[in-house]
Amino acid sequence: MSQFVMAKRDTFINLMKNMDAETAIPQGTRMFLITSDKQTKYLEPDEICVYTPEHGLNYTYKNDWEAWEGF
Repeated sequence: MSQFVMAKRDTFINLMKNMDAETAIPQGTRMFLITSDKQTKYLEPDEICVYTPEHGLNYTYKNDWEAWEGF
């Protein structure tokens, strides 16, 4: 997968520090994909870790995102 991902559909992300904090994310939103074992070791196989300065470090369902290559 790419270093960046883009939401394929409207979805939700959950804050890593507070798993009850859920944020709605519109289709087309781009985020940085986190691949470090330090952040991802607690995730389920169908989850990924994403980051933006606005939302911080979050986890979300992998199938709601696709690789995004361009700027």
